[in-house]
Amino acid sequence: MDKIKMGVIGCRVGRTWVAGAQVGEDTIAWAVADLDRDLARQVAEANDVPRVYGDYRELLADDEVEAVGVATAPDVRKPMVIEALEAGKHVLVQKPHGRNTADVEEINAVAASTGKTLVYSYFMRHQAENKESRQMIADGRIGRAYHARVHYHYRERGAYYEP
Repeated sequence: MDKIKMGVIGCRVGRTWVAGAQVGEDTIAWAVADLDRDLARQVAEANDVPRVYGDYRELLADDEVEAVGVATAPDVRKPMVIEALEAGKHVLVQKPHGRNTADVEEINAVAASTGKTLVYSYFMRHQAENKESRQMIADGRIGRAYHARVHYHYRERGAYYEP
């Protein structure tokens, strides 16, 4: 099977997605886009990405890009996600994926109408403690879950958050 050619819009947080796509079994980072074209170029060069765009619409017009990661500021994500879906791309979107419920419902409706896959980036679903909690609920070990309150604290440090 050929690797899925992925484009990433937003090269600050998105640069980790670019690096991840390059080491994925099923993906390859094919293009990046950022308003800061110099940043996009740096990310591309550091990760052997062949195509660099300053405008995300150019990336969406690239017929070789099959899937798009949208890792931009929350207030501009919705139109980018919708345009990507309508351009025939599968989409991975950073959270929060909408500013309100109506935004999320609209995004989901567009994904359903295009038949493209829409995935929300929520890395915590794969953490051991969350998987174990889900399994405990599924197994009935803690009874029926009807309410949960979670406090999770961590420091936003490291390369993921550096500009």
